[in-house]
Amino acid sequence: MPIHRIGYLRFLLSLLVLASALCTPARGQLSFPSAAQDSTPNPLTDPTMDSGKMLLFQLEARFAKDVLESGGAGFSAWFADDGVVLSNGAQPLLGKTAITRASTWTAKNYQLTWTPTAAQMGPSGDMGYTWGH
Repeated sequence: MPIHRIGYLRFLLSLLVLASALCTPARGQLSFPSAAQDSTPNPLTDPTMDSGKMLLFQLEARFAKDVLESGGAGFSAWFADDGVVLSNGAQPLLGKTAITRASTWTAKNYQLTWTPTAAQMGPSGDMGYTWGH
């Protein structure tokens, strides 16, 4: 996959995660679903699983690990140089440099967690998204 496609996927995934985070209190934490509610996809039983969906779940897992370990620095590292962050009531952050300057939270004082439950990759394989809890 060309580098620009990966950067674009990183941007899309980051934007979705940020939008989810902005819907919760600043110091809040989304809890993981219980085992009874867990709807994490299983590639062995999901008849719609394909290489595009697997790629999106792998990217989500890597992104989540970076954010868990490095906080805002891990979050902003996934943005493309021309990435944009849109926040409720705030001016857009334009570019990776601006996003990095604003993403100063640490993993110790703010946890950004989520569980993707489904994914969709476009037919050309250059755009996709995930959703979940």
